Amino acid sequence: MRRRILAAAVGILGVAVPMYVRSRTSGHWSAVPSFTPAIGAPTRPRNVVLVSIDTLRADHLSLYGYPRRTTPHIDAFTAASMTYENAYATATFTSPSIVSMLTGLYPPAHGVRFLRQAIPPRLWTLPGYLRGLGWHTAAVVSNWVLKASTTGLSREFEAYDDEMTEPEPRRPEVLERTAGHTTEAAMHWLAVRPRDAPFFLWVHYIDPHGPYVPPPPYDARFVGPASQSVRREKIPWYQRLGRTRNHGHYVDQYDGEIAYVDEQVGRLLLDLDRQALLGDTLVILAADHGESLTDRHRGPPHYFHHGHDVWEELARVPLVVYQPGGAVGRSRALVSLVDLVPTVLRALDVPAPPTPFDGVGLGDPHPDPLFVEASNKHLRAARWGRFKLIADVPTAGAKAVAAGTVFDLVADPREREGRPSRDGELASLRAYLARDTQDLDALRAEVRSAIVAASPDGKEASRLRALGYVD
Repeated sequence: MRRRILAAAVGILGVAVPMYVRSRTSGHWSAVPSFTPAIGAPTRPRNVVLVSIDTLRADHLSLYGYPRRTTPHIDAFTAASMTYENAYATATFTSPSIVSMLTGLYPPAHGVRFLRQAIPPRLWTLPGYLRGLGWHTAAVVSNWVLKASTTGLSREFEAYDDEMTEPEPRRPEVLERTAGHTTEAAMHWLAVRPRDAPFFLWVHYIDPHGPYVPPPPYDARFVGPASQSVRREKIPWYQRLGRTRNHGHYVDQYDGEIAYVDEQVGRLLLDLDRQALLGDTLVILAADHGESLTDRHRGPPHYFHHGHDVWEELARVPLVVYQPGGAVGRSRALVSLVDLVPTVLRALDVPAPPTPFDGVGLGDPHPDPLFVEASNKHLRAARWGRFKLIADVPTAGAKAVAAGTVFDLVADPREREGRPSRDGELASLRAYLARDTQDLDALRAEVRSAIVAASPDGKEASRLRALGYVD
């Protein structure tokens, strides 16, 4: 039975006006102390907390070497965690990538290929499976495309909180839930949850998604020197920050959004620690996809967007896994979001379902390349070793691929100088495409029709347009 989690938890949580203190790690004022969990003996976790952050590219986290201290709270937490340096989304936009996190399947296998598309009725999911085994399950989501009314995800959880009632500062007709209230809702569920069984909690933050308008003091956290101007027509309309065309200002504000959500994630982690839950809780922090800023070459039609391509800044995501007494350090292994489900099942030591997964447990080698798709579906990528293949693929009928471009990411990390693919390099992508039997053109039309039918007044399409999801 679906329950809405109450976000107004001031009385229960004792939430007060934050008192800012200077962080020793970041040098900035912070209302939340950074901390590193104690490292003890290996313990089999009972609970799982999955934190996903929308539109968070890995190379803008100080955790991954970014010169700005954007993530001091996550940085401190990872001193007791395993950080994966080469983790990849399965799609460079939200819905398919999130469903991959919850199923261990690539989009052709789970069937969700477009935004606001409902999951298939009998699709196996991790929260649904754990719920059947006795886990209490809850979700707190803050992206409109994850609303229960169309995704079908709410049936996999006992509690599914998709409450979004905050007007955006610059566009009051667009409702959202910012990271502070997202954390409050998650903390409230943790405070009132049933104590008779273990739990699975999924928390999804949207804040780094455009438009980049972090709240004070994060809007002034990073101020770089004046930089080149971007042609206004190349900035998606929903991303435009007044009349400014200075691309450095947009990057400053994007980094400010990251710092804001980092502090709220730190607040959630600290609450887990204060409730003495970290000693038996597996914590996974990931992103659904990245974001293009102004670093793409060869004259992109748009800056500050995602979904349309499969470049590294969109496909590579942060991934941190904390397991009590588990592995600590950094891994350069190639891993995918489809690996999260097998990893959780192994950590909890529960029976594996008969459903085969595309992923493997983190730490196990992948037998095949990793695969990523774009929102327009004709662009696909395969990633293996030091190489990455990008190919143009038909969207209807047989999805044959005749050629592609291969990049050596060690010699050419910015993907500027590709070479034509060799026939043997296409074999794995062809095998992957052989399983992709959906007519994607017909499915796109079907999903669009469903959006119109569900909202004849056009408000749903307007909301998606305001987030840059439809033209």
